[in-house]
Amino acid sequence: MKLILTYIKKHLGIFLLSIFFLAMEAMADLLQPTFMSMIVDQGIKNANINQIFLFGIIMLGIAMTGAVCAVIRNRFASRVSQTIGKELRRDMYHNVQELSMENIDRLRPASIITRITNDVGRILRTFKIKKNVEVTDNGKIII
Repeated sequence: MKLILTYIKKHLGIFLLSIFFLAMEAMADLLQPTFMSMIVDQGIKNANINQIFLFGIIMLGIAMTGAVCAVIRNRFASRVSQTIGKELRRDMYHNVQELSMENIDRLRPASIITRITNDVGRILRTFKIKKNVEVTDNGKIII
């Protein structure tokens, strides 16, 4: 985790923006059941069609806001993850260049390339999943 944090610090602004829009997207998703219960409790129970339409329009607005936040978050998160992946691969490549010929012969170049590609991809996927789960779970607790 320390390794990935050193790369994130270089792109902290865009990273924090992606976290912000992820939180907004999660909040929009988590607010939908609340308004659905208001439709049932205040609109359907009291046969108030105006309340049903009002909460329905609010839910539609929240869903559209969540969708816009998801698009913006994807743009920022993609930029950060691709840049971090590029930097990780570059640094790993430079480390490989400093290996002795004996190690290169033992490890085989194809194996080294595959390891660099797969390891960086795994690191970025794991971090993305962990970030999404943490923001959504914390949002569930708050709401």
